[in-house]
Amino acid sequence: MKNSSRFIALAAIVAATLLMPGHATSQGLGIDVAPAKFEVSIPAGSTYNIPISVHNSSGETTHVQAQMVDFGVDASGSYQFQKIGTREHSLLRWGAIRPREFDLQAGGTQQVQLTISVPDQ
Repeated sequence: MKNSSRFIALAAIVAATLLMPGHATSQGLGIDVAPAKFEVSIPAGSTYNIPISVHNSSGETTHVQAQMVDFGVDASGSYQFQKIGTREHSLLRWGAIRPREFDLQAGGTQQVQLTISVPDQ
């Protein structure tokens, strides 16, 4: 593996998200995620922490479960989501999300941390 790896993180916080520049919003659930897409070069042997804000703009408390997924983009531009490690160069096996599950009050915001720890080799 190269000394540095390119990583694109997509925070898939809810099952159905509509990607928009700068943030993701759930369809009809009132959950906004920022940033929805993040690109960074991480040298081998390094750890990188990515803060992600999850905001509940609905009028009700919502239970949120965060998960990581691999994805690609097909010829039509549609995202194809897959289980972690499915893609040949998946870096998500080196990732962790904290917290993974939480209740978010109406109008509230929760900070979630995505951590990527790239091994030396």
